[in-house]
Amino acid sequence: MYRLCPTRWPRLTFSVLVCCAALGPLSIDILTPSLPAMASAFATTADKAQWAVSLFMLGFALSLILVGPLAEAFGKRRVLLAGYSVYLLATLVILQAQSITVLLAARLVQALAGCFGTALSRTLAREYYGGKDESEGGKSEIHVLGLLGSIMVLVPTLAPFLGGFLQEYWGWQASFVLMLTVGLVLLLAVSLLPDDAPTRSELHPGQLLGSFGRVLGNVRYLLPASSAALAFAGAFVFVLGGPFVLIDAMGVSPRHYGVLCGLAISGFVLTSACAGRLTGRWGQQAVVYGAWAFVAAGALVIVGSALASEGRSITGLVGGMVLYELGLGLLLPCCQSRALASLGSDVDTGAGLLFFLEIAVACGLGFWMGQWPLETTLVPATFIGAAAAAAAVLFVCEKRVPAVGMPASDSSQTQP
Repeated sequence: MYRLCPTRWPRLTFSVLVCCAALGPLSIDILTPSLPAMASAFATTADKAQWAVSLFMLGFALSLILVGPLAEAFGKRRVLLAGYSVYLLATLVILQAQSITVLLAARLVQALAGCFGTALSRTLAREYYGGKDESEGGKSEIHVLGLLGSIMVLVPTLAPFLGGFLQEYWGWQASFVLMLTVGLVLLLAVSLLPDDAPTRSELHPGQLLGSFGRVLGNVRYLLPASSAALAFAGAFVFVLGGPFVLIDAMGVSPRHYGVLCGLAISGFVLTSACAGRLTGRWGQQAVVYGAWAFVAAGALVIVGSALASEGRSITGLVGGMVLYELGLGLLLPCCQSRALASLGSDVDTGAGLLFFLEIAVACGLGFWMGQWPLETTLVPATFIGAAAAAAAVLFVCEKRVPAVGMPASDSSQTQP
């Protein structure tokens, strides 16, 4: 069977890697403008509809933990082929679902199988482009990884706008039809990638559990990690509650909501891309306090505008979220750096748990918020303010923990 040669077809190979990296974030954010319509279509409550996003995020986090051992045992190409096959089947089940329970179960499977490419696209880039010299007309590894990172932060900004457009003109199923189309193209494209041999490295369950135990028992890890998780959860509240407040309660069209959501997320994209450079110029402490200034200002604007307008200020909610996200893009890398600095040989386990902890806390807070009527901005404003305040308290508790540098921002980090 024909195999795509990365050196002969570098642009085509790179396009495949880009699609692999982007499918996960696209599948998350494109659906947010459709949440109210899905709740209405299945005659269910807002909190159950929100799980269409929350469960996908949880599955995404789990997939990043599972994909490494699976790729080592079976090979990256085979894992991707199996993952996209299951992703397509799950998407078909969603399109035919007659109950919200079936949809949510398929949505979790869709995430577990379809997000492998987010992590493996980077390792494949290192294999295909490692050691390449751009002066010879090819793409270098650093250049490709940088472009992949840019795509990863661009997709969550554009996806809500695209999802809002699809929802307004074709309904909630249109987003899943797009996912199905992209997944099918990816399945065919990945089948053309070169074969890779599995390393079949052995990992005993006892060793893995021991590593998890050491990480979770490390207070110097848990404090900054929990602070990051709560700050992230504050932003995720807007993703889950925003569609119901702005579209259902306030009459904003799905298309316009997509623009507003993309505007809010763009603040995160901007500062997360510049975090490392800003730290090198101004120092970690200055960037940290600047980040908290943005987060606090955003939370105060959201809460203050909600109280002043009795929960009717769209400008206050979206404007405050822009400020909040600007601070979050700087804050998360700092908290993650401080958490990982204390782990030593368990740093890889800690890195995977960081993302999972952020998603788990965010989903828990989102579920709690869903128990309240989302008719004004008062409910999301309360949860955003409380999450920001709790994150700040934990940050103060761990601020004396020695920090070991601050890495450049990882632009593949999931955007809320």
